[in-house]
Amino acid sequence: MLAIFPQLKSCVEKGQREHLAVLVRQYFGGDLAKKPQIDMEGLVEDFGIAVCRGPLSQYVGATLVEDQNGKFKVSLILSDGFNKSERQFMLAHMLGHFLFDIQSQLAMGDLSTRGLSESISPLVRYEQAYYPDIKKNRDIQREERADDFAACLLMPKGMFLKAYETLKDEALVANMFGVSEECVKQRYLRLVAEQDKRQTEEGFRSYAENSKKIEKTKLKEKIEVGQSLKPAKKTTNQAISAEPKQEDRPGLKKLRKLAKKLDSSVKI
Repeated sequence: MLAIFPQLKSCVEKGQREHLAVLVRQYFGGDLAKKPQIDMEGLVEDFGIAVCRGPLSQYVGATLVEDQNGKFKVSLILSDGFNKSERQFMLAHMLGHFLFDIQSQLAMGDLSTRGLSESISPLVRYEQAYYPDIKKNRDIQREERADDFAACLLMPKGMFLKAYETLKDEALVANMFGVSEECVKQRYLRLVAEQDKRQTEEGFRSYAENSKKIEKTKLKEKIEVGQSLKPAKKTTNQAISAEPKQEDRPGLKKLRKLAKKLDSSVKI
């Protein structure tokens, strides 16, 4: 019977490839879950997925989903020509297709019969980072996602980085995880690029936040300066004009001149 776990489905919906790989190891890896090399064929079969080998004329592998009277059967068919590391990567890749492209449709009952064929070895494509026109081509996007999940599953991030930094030899790391040296190199380069991208995004985010804080501070200072320079408002009770001084009253000078004439005309 096929195993479908809500936690796995949630990781798929969020695109959390690294975390999904860790959970798959924990749920289906058995005693090898925490060890570098994992038995991919046994893991896939614990999922309820059949593994078959045989000659394939046009393809190197295929995933077949069949609806058998309401019960779904999923089979992974591999070419006879694979060595161990290619077979491990192929099974991990095809499991990635099941989790990302098939599982959700099975859970909702939207899938009857479906087949996915592999015309190129996923390991070779991953080693060469050959994903032409990936931004526009959905099929290439799905293949890249399944390849990346396979690398996450075969070389768990924490375990892999610790081994890489400790051993400092790609051949030894490859032997430790049962993969090719070129696969190890690509996994490390991708993790470094991902870390650089995250740091760059965090740097831009921090810069944007600091810029906003600075702009807010400047605006606040401008407002405070503007308020301090603003003239005081006139009160309604304030007198419009001051009362004229007594000496400036109209006719006062004329009266003074007349008084002087009267004084001069009076004789004692």
